[in-house]
Amino acid sequence: MRRARILVLAAAAAASLMMSPAAQASQDGQTACMAERPGYRFIYPCSTSVMDADWTGDGRPDESFFIEVGKVMHVWPGHQPVQLTNGVADKMVGAYRKPSSRQVKAISGGRYRCVSYRVPEGWSYWYSC
Repeated sequence: MRRARILVLAAAAAASLMMSPAAQASQDGQTACMAERPGYRFIYPCSTSVMDADWTGDGRPDESFFIEVGKVMHVWPGHQPVQLTNGVADKMVGAYRKPSSRQVKAISGGRYRCVSYRVPEGWSYWYSC
């Protein structure tokens, strides 16, 4: 009886791995979707949208941003999604290329918040904008 239960559980686990990412539920109960970009792909909550940034101006996304349980996440070629400098937000607004930096804008608690990237310093802290 115990062996049969283990086999059933193993079969159920294997079946869930074979489901498309769009049909899988994440740990927080949200449905997960798959996004593919040139050079990278990633899973994000279907309940949010993905904002792509074309930092080089070649018409291809170089980095993608999305909200996962209130956290601002970003992903780029060769990397897994990570939280962007402890950023929290409700919605992504835009990604802007400036002469000396890159800027990402989001809405958090009804206010605009931004974070900038400068070489060689890296990402700044979030600030009102």
